[in-house]
Formats: sequence, structure tokens, C-alpha cells
Amino acid sequence: MTHALFVIMGGFTLHDEQGTPLRILDPVELERLSEAGRIKWPSITEAEIQDRSKGDHLSKGIVLMQTTWFIAQCIVRGAYRLEVTELEVATLAFAVITGVIYYLWWNKPLDVRCSIPIYLLKNDEKQKVESKNTASVSPVGIPPTTSCDLDSNRVNSQSPPLSEESQIPQQTLVINSQEPSQLSHDQPTTAPEFQSTTTIQQFSAFIRRQRQKHGAVLGLTYVFLLYPLRSFFSGFTDMLVSDTLNDSMPLRVPTFYAPTITRYNPVIRAVAVAICVAVIFGGIHCVAWSFYFPTLQEKLAWQISAASVAGLPILIWVFTVLLSAGVNIPSDNWQNISNSVFAFMVLAALTSYVIARIVLLVLPCIALRELNLAALVEIQWAAFLPHIG
Repeated sequence: MTHALFVIMGGFTLHDEQGTPLRILDPVELERLSEAGRIKWPSITEAEIQDRSKGDHLSKGIVLMQTTWFIAQCIVRGAYRLEVTELEVATLAFAVITGVIYYLWWNKPLDVRCSIPIYLLKNDEKQKVESKNTASVSPVGIPPTTSCDLDSNRVNSQSPPLSEESQIPQQTLVINSQEPSQLSHDQPTTAPEFQSTTTIQQFSAFIRRQRQKHGAVLGLTYVFLLYPLRSFFSGFTDMLVSDTLNDSMPLRVPTFYAPTITRYNPVIRAVAVAICVAVIFGGIHCVAWSFYFPTLQEKLAWQISAASVAGLPILIWVFTVLLSAGVNIPSDNWQNISNSVFAFMVLAALTSYVIARIVLLVLPCIALRELNLAALVEIQWAAFLPHIG
């Protein structure tokens, strides 16, 4: 598990024969290059990976103990019929999510800043690599060894070597090496001829391109409304479908990167776990359904937002599946209309979910202006138990 998380974090970087870093290796490419005899399988142990981590069991244990203590406090206050504030309910939901994350990421190294270099073998070194059965070796199950010597592991050279054109796609560390004619019209500043211009000139050129493409009115609408919305929601899209590395930044792993490898990571199971956690997160907010609120409007807003956070993840998943799978409609026009409808439903559901989450963050803070005195009553026996306050 530690090796699998380390690979996904970008723990292995591919270097050429001269030692120049090319890009981060994903699990599929790491296995493919190893089977082709282009690299030697890394021989780093779990202890060596954890030695690079900035976290240990003590720091994780303290966080979990304090989180568990807060959850126990909320449960006991509810059992004793003591008032629990909306802010405590919102914090309780995040505390439960924290427990799930710590369970899944317990073996994940923390804040590793130096990756392991993997060098491409030269032709004479590649011929010296002995063939060995490595069927049990996988990108997520690197066998532990007691030495860091890369010569200690042999790779399977039975696979035919790749051609010079198909072995390693040539990539450079230039941020954008596309020709001006190949650049997307949706990018405001990427063309090489605009790199020496000011931001205002780049933005003016972006407006001019969009007006030529969509017309005067639609072009301005796209620049000042649709493009900012798309840029804003692109971060939320990355949370759902960030399964590939960014070619424009070959030495960086996206924040929400999660490779989809059906052989090692069943997609259905991962989606099911994510939906269950999201529903539980929203369901915890529903605990405050009948709590006291300063106004009836705030109570209604909390109820709608809590129900939306609990139910919208399921709808988003359903609409996403329908959009990706497609509906067999004979007419192309109706097919395009159905895809547009599903895409609009996904966007509307995501927008509603974001708004509901913001409401659930703002309302608990507003409710503190008129707090009942019963919320200040503490449990007597809690003062006698050791904990971090």
C-alpha cells in the first residue's frame, strides 16, 4: 500500500541517459518501461519511503485521538439532551470525514519533496539486463529489499523492445511548445508571440479572438461570464476526473490526481465509497434538522442545504454515468440534445452542491449571534478525562 501511494504521489521521476528529468512516471508507464527493459525496477523499501515522510504514527495518533474525543463529546451531549450547536454539527461532519481519510491514507507518506530518479538504460546496459520472471511485480506492489542498489532487481526482458519512435515520447520542459496555429482559442495567454506582452494586451487579444469566433455579443458573454465560470468549476471537475498527468507540467502531479487502473483499482468500488462518504457527510448535517435557529428562514435554508448535500452526490453520479455512457437515439440531433441536457444537469447539480456547502458553512457562524445558554453547559465528567483541549 505504501508503494502504491508513493507511485500515485509522483514518487518516481523518469530521467534520460544524460540525467535530465523528463516527467513523472505513472503506474502504467512504470510497468510498461520495466517490461520493455528500458528501465531497472526500483528497489526502494517501505522503510525507506516512510523515512522520507514528514509524518509518523505519533502525530497521526494525536490527531485521531482529538478527533475521536470531539465526536464522543457530541454524541454524549445528544444522549444527555444537552444542546448541540449548528457549528458543532458542521464540525462533526468534517471530523467523520477526517477519520475516513486517515484510515485510507494511514500508510501514505506525508510531504515527500524528493522523488526517486529512474534512468533510461543505454543500449549496452539494456543488453546486460538478464531476463527474469517478474509476473508478480506490479506498480503497486514493489517487493521490499534491503539494498538501494538498482542492480539488485532484474526485469523481464521477454517483451519485444520498443522502437526508437515508440519507446519514449519526446517531451520537453517547456510550458507550452505548441505552434500558434495549434493553440486553443479558449486559452487567453499561451501563444509564444504573446509571452513578451503585458497582461492587458493578452486579455485584449483573448477578447478579440472570442468575438471573431462567437460574435460580438456571445463573445463578450463567453469572456466575462462563461469562461470565469468554467475556470471556477474546473477545480471541482478535477476532483471527479483528474485521472491523467498534465503534459504541460510534466514534473508536477495534480492535486486531485487519482489514476484509473481497473486492474488494480476497481472504479465501481471507488465511486461507491466516495458516494457513501458524501451521503454520510450530508446526513450528519441533517441531525440539526429540528435544532433552534434564530429565524425561520435560516432553519429552512439549513434543511434545504443539508438535504441537497446528502442527495445531490447520487444525482451527480447518475447524470455523469448517463452522459459518459450515452443514450442510443437514432437521430443525431436528439443525441446532441440529450447530451446537452445531461451536461446541463451535471453542471446545475454541481452548482447547487457548491451553494449548499457554502450555506452550511455560513449559517453556523451566523447562528452564534443568538446562542442559547444551554449550549454553554459542559459535561461534568469530561473534565476528569485526559484530553487535549
